Formats: sequence, structure tokens, C-alpha cells
Amino acid sequence: MSLRTWRRRLRLFKAIELLAGDRSITEIALELGYGSSSAFTYAFRTEMGRSPQAHRIGLEWTSVPTAADSWDRGGPLPPRNRRKAARSKHPRERI
Repeated sequence: MSLRTWRRRLRLFKAIELLAGDRSITEIALELGYGSSSAFTYAFRTEMGRSPQAHRIGLEWTSVPTAADSWDRGGPLPPRNRRKAARSKHPRERI
């Protein structure tokens, strides 16, 4: 693990402690050395898999189901509908 990765994780673990309090996310971000709350939110979401606000209220944020989610439900993940995406008229929706 590089020094940069270690420092980023240390800051985010400190953020977890601070999120238990009543301070705003912007105040926490600035105290930890982030330039903005959006930079802090991006780093937190990248490392922890959910936003600081979702962590604070105890809700998990997931954009895509994972294999672990599938296993918890007792079945396989649904297949992606590649045929529909390939026929889309919008280039951003194509795979």
C-alpha cells in the first residue's frame, strides 16, 4: 500500500468518526483537508461504496448489484439486456 493510499484511507476513517456527530459534511470535508465537499464525497464514495450522507443515516448506496447481493437474495444476478441497448438510437446507451 502506497503512502498516498494509506493517508487517504486514514482521512476517510477519521471522516467516519466525525460523521457520527452533528457537524455538516462540508465542515468535515474542510477539516480533513479536502478542497470542497464534492471532492470529499467523491473520495468517500469511491472508497466506502456509499456517500457520506448515506453513511450518516445508515442507508447503503449501491448503483449496481454485486455478486454478494445476488448471493444474499439466493439467486443469480439478472442478465443485462444487451440486445435492447445495442438497438438504442442514443449512442450513450449503446454497449
